[in-house]
Formats: sequence, C-alpha cells, structure tokens
Amino acid sequence: MENIYRKLNNVIDYLEGHLFEDINYNEISKILEMNEIYSKIIFELLTNYTPVEYVRLRRLSEAVFLLKNQKIVEVAIMCGYDSREGFSRAFKKFHGVSPSQSGEFKFLNRLEFNETEFSKLPLNMSWCEMPRLILYGVTYTLFSIKEIEGIILKFKKKYNVHEKIYGILDNRGEKLRYTLALSTCIDKNFEKVILNKNKYIQIINPYFDYKTSASKRLILPDVEIFDGDNHYLLFTFPGN
Repeated sequence: MENIYRKLNNVIDYLEGHLFEDINYNEISKILEMNEIYSKIIFELLTNYTPVEYVRLRRLSEAVFLLKNQKIVEVAIMCGYDSREGFSRAFKKFHGVSPSQSGEFKFLNRLEFNETEFSKLPLNMSWCEMPRLILYGVTYTLFSIKEIEGIILKFKKKYNVHEKIYGILDNRGEKLRYTLALSTCIDKNFEKVILNKNKYIQIINPYFDYKTSASKRLILPDVEIFDGDNHYLLFTFPGN
C-alpha cells in the first residue's frame, strides 16, 4: 500500500496551492482514496487539525505578512471573511492582538511529513473479519474527534470501568455520534449495541499512544477499524 504520509503531503500541497481560494474539500478524499467523511477523520487524527481548521489558521498566519502591504478589508476578503470585523475578531483570537496592532504573532507553519522516516513504521492497513458483537454502552454527541479523550476519561471515571472499552464512531454530518460500550451491561442506562459480523479495514497506527495523556496528542487505540460500508469507525481500548 502506498505510504499514507506521501498522500498527506499531496493533500497539504493541494491546500497550500489553493490557500486563498475557494477550496474544494472533496479533493482530499480523492487524494487519500477514501470517502469524504473518513478522509477528514484521518487528516485530523494525523495532524490534530481538521482540514478547515488547518486552512483557517494558515490563512491567519500568512495574514500577518499580507497586512504589511494591503488594507485590512482586502486581507479579510482574501482569508474568506465577509467583513473586516469578523476577520479582526478571528485574528485577535488567534494572535492575541488586532490586525492594526503590532506585537508577537503566532504562526502555524505549513505541515510536512517525512515520508522516509514514517515509512519505517508504516500505517498498516489490512482487511480483517470480526465476529458479531453484542455490546452495552452510552452514546455521546461530538463535534470533533478531539473531544474523544475527555469522553473516555469521563466514561471510565463515572462507571469505574476495568474491562476492554469499544468506541464506535457513527458519522452524522457535522455531528458525530460516539458510543463507548462494554461486553457486559453494568448500568441500567446502558443501551444495547449490536455489530453484525462483517469485513473491516484494520488500521494499526504506531504514532499515537493512548497511554500517554501527558502529550498533547489524542488518546487513541492501537487499532482503528472501518466497516466495509464506511458506516462507522470502531476503536478498541484495552482495559486497565
């Protein structure tokens, strides 16, 4: 399988090449050769930014240089804002100062993956078959997979969980339904979740460590599993 990090560099090339244009985010899925929803999830998992966040912060970073020669309203339009006021609010939130002020500015550099280094420990993808699973758990609504860490810790603390946890990510447009479930029903409020026997794409990712909460990375499992119909994403977390 082609190095996923080479494909991600191609995605970055596309985003950077159209940074101040109307970006067609569907192109990301074509480059990664995944459906639109999962391509955005993979991008966020491996960069800690959604594609939209990356573009927004890169524009605000480059805006510092554009403002030296152009008016604020001109830069605002280039960065995709409908008004000078909206741009100024976003600029100040990111940099800590308004566009008309001087000071120390934040800067998000263009992302670039070392394809040679990462290819030593490739993102291993393979087809596997999982048996039918009957689980019991609680469903949460998320707006970003960055919320997963807090949800897991909250779930483990509330229910005093010491067994394997299954995380099921169900895509519903902009919102994500994230179910944390166990093989046993330990609470009356748990709902039954049935996952039928199916073929899945198993992704083993060596670059994220679910044990290390001190790092600013997401708490992620060893194995991420997509079903063949691209309906949901299954994470499994070893118990304590």
